[in-house]
Amino acid sequence: MKKLTPFICLIIGFISINCKAPLVEKVINRQMKQIGSMGSKPGQFIEPRGITINVRGNLMVTDFRNYRVQEITTDGEFIQEWGTHGSEAGELNDPTCAVMDLDGNLYIADSWNHRIQKCDASGNWTAYWAKDKDFWAPRGIAVDHHQRIYVANTTFNNVKVFNKNGDLIATWGHAGAGLDDFQNPLGLAFGPDRNLYVADTGNQRIKVMDVSGKTLNTFRVPDWPKPGSNQFSESYIAVGADGKIYTTVPNQNTILVFTPNGKLYSRFGESGAGPEQLSMPTGIAVDTAGFIYISDTLNNRVVKYAPAPALTVPEPEEPGIFSKIFSVVRYFIDLIALFIIIKWLLNKRAQPLKEMKLEKEEKVSTRWNRFIEQLLNEPILMTITYCFALILLSVAIISFVKDSPNLGFSILIASAILFVFFELPEKYSTVFLTGAKSLKRLWFWIFLVVLLLITLGLRFYKLGTIPNGINNDAAWNGMYAIRILEGEPYTPFTAEAWGKS
Repeated sequence: MKKLTPFICLIIGFISINCKAPLVEKVINRQMKQIGSMGSKPGQFIEPRGITINVRGNLMVTDFRNYRVQEITTDGEFIQEWGTHGSEAGELNDPTCAVMDLDGNLYIADSWNHRIQKCDASGNWTAYWAKDKDFWAPRGIAVDHHQRIYVANTTFNNVKVFNKNGDLIATWGHAGAGLDDFQNPLGLAFGPDRNLYVADTGNQRIKVMDVSGKTLNTFRVPDWPKPGSNQFSESYIAVGADGKIYTTVPNQNTILVFTPNGKLYSRFGESGAGPEQLSMPTGIAVDTAGFIYISDTLNNRVVKYAPAPALTVPEPEEPGIFSKIFSVVRYFIDLIALFIIIKWLLNKRAQPLKEMKLEKEEKVSTRWNRFIEQLLNEPILMTITYCFALILLSVAIISFVKDSPNLGFSILIASAILFVFFELPEKYSTVFLTGAKSLKRLWFWIFLVVLLLITLGLRFYKLGTIPNGINNDAAWNGMYAIRILEGEPYTPFTAEAWGKS
């Protein structure tokens, strides 16, 4: 058992690695139309952000770097615009989202002026709300059927509710991860159930709230980056007439669609500037027929997509603790079984050496042999070596957790060598002569058969799915190959895995 102690330590270390199944499934969803181009003329955009559909069925596009809001038809025809650059009434500084109520009043999240501006149906800028409202860079905005306005006060991690005159009605939430908390709330949208859907991006979830501020449900969105990852995460949200929930994932250039109960329904989009491609999509809107409109921010355009098709393969599930253990332990069981077989074979091969005399062993002893034997007789040196191996093992585990597998494997190999070096017996030249005696022949074969059966079971466990912990590039290439076999036109470069050949 003492001889197996270092190997048990290695297994425990590997189990602690956070293996995670890659979420790679996508579907092909066709762009119906590309609207606009880079520029400041009517119908052109510079980094458009939020996009909503108004009471007239037209698109309200927040033209971020042109400091204006444009109204266009769903076919891209320009209608009118609001705003210029500045901080006075009617002037905007990096607006991010705009909505129109049933009376034609326009409400704009004037983010870096830290306020909400209102323009009535006649074009008069009647109010802007900032003083005593504790705004700092508000992002999302939505209006309900009672003409109440809801604002995602992103930096202060709350949602504020106003009447159409700008009077504060309620403030919901605080910074945190609890059920009623927020962390960087962004997109807001109302569904056909008249509930408010909030992109609680920092908590990687969508929250469903009623108009009193009560949280009714939450849906996980693991594709959104974790806080502190330094990835752009300005994700907006829309809810279709059928209750499906749509959201953007700018850092992955993809769109996610969920069923009303939070089950992943569709995922589409790939990085690039050509047809069928997106570059940091942010705003999203869905019309009554299910057509999808997306602010393709870094491509400086709005794109229209056909209704999203369903995923044709099962949605990958977040692996549980047993899946994580299986994904690591299955390899070690293989190695242990192989080690036992090799040791048994070598022991059989080495049996004739027992008859060799000690004098002959001394004759074949080399300078390297004597050096090793001398080191093995130095307990202080060996203790230091063992402690150093433990430190290396800890560093290796940390490297794996921080997604540095190459460095982790290198350090792990070094620590394993030191463990083996420490465990060598004094007469190390007979290492294969001493181990097998402790195992009676019958128990050895029972143990070996059980190990091999367990190994086979784990090998065939969920064989038809992408195993937890598979390398992302391998998973992407596999999914791409499946799509080619299903009829997708072949291209020499995959869209996934950063365009590798």
